[in-house]
Amino acid sequence: MSHKEAISHEEIPDALRQQFGVVQRRLWRVETTMAVCLAAAGLFGSYLVLFFSDRLWDSPGWLRLGLLAAGIGITIGSLVWWTIRWVFNRRDIRALAKLVQRRYRRLGDRLLGIVELADEAKRPAIFSPSLYQAAIGQVAGEALKLDFKQTVNPRPARRRAVVAAALIVFAVVAWMVIPEAGWNAFERWGLPLADKPRRTLVQLAGFPDEKVVARGEPFDVGGAVEYRSFWRPDTASARFNDGKPILSDIVGTNLSFTLPGQVEDGDLTVRFGDARHPVAIRPVQRPAMRELNARIELPTYLQHPVQTETVQAAYLPLLRGSTVSFQGRVSRDLNQAQVAIDEVAQSMDVRNEHFSSLEHEVVGAAHFSFTWRDKHDLAGAAAWQLNIEATDDLAPRPDLGTLGRDLAILETEVLELNATVRDDYGVKEAGVEWRLLGQAEESPAQTAATLTTLANGMQETEFEAGFHFSPAVLGISKDTIVELAVWATDHLPGREPSRTMPYRLHVLGTEDHAEMVRQKLEDILENLEEVSRTEEDIAEETRELANADDDTLAKRKTDEKIEQTADEQRDNAKALEELAEEGAKTLMEAMRNPAFDEQTLRDWAQNLKQMNELADQQMKQAESKLGEAQ
Repeated sequence: MSHKEAISHEEIPDALRQQFGVVQRRLWRVETTMAVCLAAAGLFGSYLVLFFSDRLWDSPGWLRLGLLAAGIGITIGSLVWWTIRWVFNRRDIRALAKLVQRRYRRLGDRLLGIVELADEAKRPAIFSPSLYQAAIGQVAGEALKLDFKQTVNPRPARRRAVVAAALIVFAVVAWMVIPEAGWNAFERWGLPLADKPRRTLVQLAGFPDEKVVARGEPFDVGGAVEYRSFWRPDTASARFNDGKPILSDIVGTNLSFTLPGQVEDGDLTVRFGDARHPVAIRPVQRPAMRELNARIELPTYLQHPVQTETVQAAYLPLLRGSTVSFQGRVSRDLNQAQVAIDEVAQSMDVRNEHFSSLEHEVVGAAHFSFTWRDKHDLAGAAAWQLNIEATDDLAPRPDLGTLGRDLAILETEVLELNATVRDDYGVKEAGVEWRLLGQAEESPAQTAATLTTLANGMQETEFEAGFHFSPAVLGISKDTIVELAVWATDHLPGREPSRTMPYRLHVLGTEDHAEMVRQKLEDILENLEEVSRTEEDIAEETRELANADDDTLAKRKTDEKIEQTADEQRDNAKALEELAEEGAKTLMEAMRNPAFDEQTLRDWAQNLKQMNELADQQMKQAESKLGEAQ
C-alpha cells in the first residue's frame, strides 16, 4: 500500500470504521448461517426424500445415487459460495458502504461518496483536504446516530435456518420413532450402489416370488405379515397387472387373497403398508395322467411270466391270488403321488414324471384312487378311479363240436373224436372216458393212456386233440351201449376234471347193423311213395281249379284254394328234399357194413334215384298246372 493510500485510509474516523466492522461481522454471521443451513438442508433433505420414498416403494439405486449427489452438490455449492464471499472476494469498505446505502438512502449516498474520495485514485484534480475532512466529520457524526446492523437483513438466514431445523427435526424424530428404518435409509442413502435391502415398517413374509396356478381357475395367494413399528394397518391389496385391486383384511398375522382364474402370465403386486411384494403368476394346465400300466404276477401254480397291461378303463378284472402293482406317467414332473386302496392311502414312489405303487394281493374286489401333485404343487383335475374285480380260475371247457349225441358204429369201426378244449389260463391235459350201460351193476368210468394227451405248454389256452375210439381195441363187444365223454384239466391244484355232456354210442354187430340199415331204407322208400301220391293229389286238384267258374264268389274260393294248394306243394317239396338227404346218408351207412354186397347197394341206389325222379317230375307238373290256374 502506498503512502498516499495509507493517509487516505487513515482519514476515515475510527468510530466510522467500527460501524463498518459491525456491518461486516453481522454480514458474516448471516451468510455463514445461510451457507451452513443450506448445506444441512441439502443433506438432510435428500436423506428425508429417500426415507419417505422408501415408504412408498423400493427406491432404485439410480434414485438413491441422485439424491446423494444432490445433497452433496448443495453442500459443496454452499461452501463454494461462502468461500468466494469471505476468502477470495472479501468485501471492502466500499462494498459495505453500498450495503448501508441500500438501507439508509440519504446517508448512504454521502457515505459512499466520502469512501470513494478516500481512494486517492478516484479523487478529482481539484481536491480540498479541508473540505474533505469537514465532510467526513459531518457524515461520521450522522452515521453514529444510526444502527448499521440494520443494513444486513437476517430474514433469509432465518428462513434457511427454519427449513434446515425442520428437516433436522424430521430426521431426528424419524430416527427416534423408527430407528431401524431411519438407519436403513441412512445406509441406503450413504451407499446408493450397495445391495442394501429396504427396511419397511411392516413386512410381508411367506409370499412366493413365483406362483404356478391352474390355467383358468381361481387361485389363492397367501402369506403372513409382521409389524415392525407403531404403524399397524389392517387392510392389504393385491393387483394383477393393470387390473382392479383386490382388498383383504388381516386375520391375526395371516393374509390371503383369492384371485380370478388367469390364462396368461402376469405380475401380481401385493401391497401392505409400505411393504410391496411382486409375485409372478404363471398359469399352466393341471397335470394329467398320460399312461397307467398294471404289472401283474399271476399265481405261482400257473408259472406264467409277469404281464404288463395298459389300463384304459375304470374296470380291471384280475385272477384271484395275483399280485398287482401300478406304474404311471403324468404330463409333468411330480412332487408326490399316492393311491388310496379302499380309502386307505399309501404313498407311491415318484421319479420325474413317473410313479410306481407297492404290490397289492388280489383277494377280492378293491377300489383304487390315484392322486398326484406336480413340482408346482398342482393336483390333477380329478383322481383316477379304478375298480379291481377278483375273478376265479375257470374250469376248462372241452367240446366235441357238431358230433351227434346218439351214435351207432360197428364193432370193427373206429370213431374219430375231434375235441377242442379252451381254458382262460392254460389247458393241462385232456382225454376220453367211457362206461358201459345196461349192465347189472353200473360200471365206473374208464380211461386209457392212448386216449389221453398233454397240452403243449403251460400257457396253451386253446387246445385241439384228436382221439380214435375203437370198441375192438378197448374190448367192447357188439350190442353194447357205451356212454362216453371228453374230459380236461387245467393247472389249478385239486380241481376235478371238466367233462363234456355224455354221448351215447351203440356198438353194433354187422348183422344187427345190416338189419337196421335195411329197415331205414325201406322206411325211406315208403315215404317216397307217400310223397309221390301226394303230388298226384296236388296235380288233380290243380286241374280242377283250372276249370272252375268265373263268377265272383267262385273266383274268390278258387283263389283261396290255389293258395292252400301252393302251401301244400312247398311242404311236399321240402319233405322230398329231406328224404333224399336221409337216403344218401343211409346208403353211406350201408357201405360201412361188409354184410351188404355191391349189387345190393346198387339196387337200393337205383330205386332211390327212380323214386326221387318220379316225385320230382310230378312236382314239376303240379307246379305248372298250379301256375296256369293262377
